[in-house]
Amino acid sequence: MLILLHKCRPSKDYPRYVALTGLLGGLEIHPCKVYKTIKMSTEISDRYSTIYLVGADNCLKGALSYVFEREVCSNCIILKDVNSLSAEVLRSREKVLFLIDSLEKDFEKELVALQAKENHRSEYVTAALFNLQKGTGIERRAFNRGIRGFFYRNESLLQMLKGLRTLFQGEIWLSRDILVEVALQGHMKKSRVVHEKTALTHREIEVLGLLSIGSNNDEIADKLFISANTVKTHLYRVFRKIRVPNRFQAALWAAKNL
Repeated sequence: MLILLHKCRPSKDYPRYVALTGLLGGLEIHPCKVYKTIKMSTEISDRYSTIYLVGADNCLKGALSYVFEREVCSNCIILKDVNSLSAEVLRSREKVLFLIDSLEKDFEKELVALQAKENHRSEYVTAALFNLQKGTGIERRAFNRGIRGFFYRNESLLQMLKGLRTLFQGEIWLSRDILVEVALQGHMKKSRVVHEKTALTHREIEVLGLLSIGSNNDEIADKLFISANTVKTHLYRVFRKIRVPNRFQAALWAAKNL
């Protein structure tokens, strides 16, 4: 268990001090009388970076801000909405992550507001959702709109920190199942052009698409409901048609052409 002390405004709902506990099952707020701060032994990936927590200013976000500034970024600011942010703050080449509370905000409206900022630099700005409820099915739509990270309500604190570091490194933070669906959806949009150029069949393009995101033969077989031997046969034909000798070269070809 991880206990981190955070001071917040007193109210009828919360005492003056609360402890943010990162349990394996999720994040919870608890009143506490004994206060102990334990510094996590995790490597900081990028100190010259800012996180904006987009949503209402409350004790939970205050506690998260405290943790993030100690563990992930140089600055963490709670923001009512993207429109309240001055466009000038996006002029620098500092890495910026907008972490949008999906329970409180319409992420599409926030993305539109972000993209409308005069000095918005897409290569330095990343958007992610947190407080997501599993089973809502919005991940594919959100990913296609530009969201690059997804954090669920019951996600552990350590897992969340790992995901934030991944985003600051320019990668995406998305479950493998959703990633596979997104990849297949994107590849199928180009299937007609690819077929005309290479004679790859619809199934061969699906196999190649799954290979390109790191799936092994058994994983490809499970996803497409075919046998591992059938996957091998498809891969043999794929390699021959696109003229590559191995999986690595096939993945590189897919990255350029799918």
